[in-house]
Amino acid sequence: MLLDLPPETGLRRRRADGDEGRFEAKGVAYHRRIREGFLELARREPGRFLVLDATLPVSRLAARIWREVTARFGSET
Repeated sequence: MLLDLPPETGLRRRRADGDEGRFEAKGVAYHRRIREGFLELARREPGRFLVLDATLPVSRLAARIWREVTARFGSET
């Protein structure tokens, strides 16, 4: 699963958490290139990737992840 999030949003979240580490310090352009690289991999191999919108509220994103996991691997309940 590829949790897709615009770099600006991700960096803003990390800063709000007080977590400005080595990777966050690399800047938006670096993070845009990384994101595009992963999205390109997902486009080339759609059977290998499930791209999810990580801008969704956490509860909705978590529910979507759970649905996808149980659809692929079954439920233990």
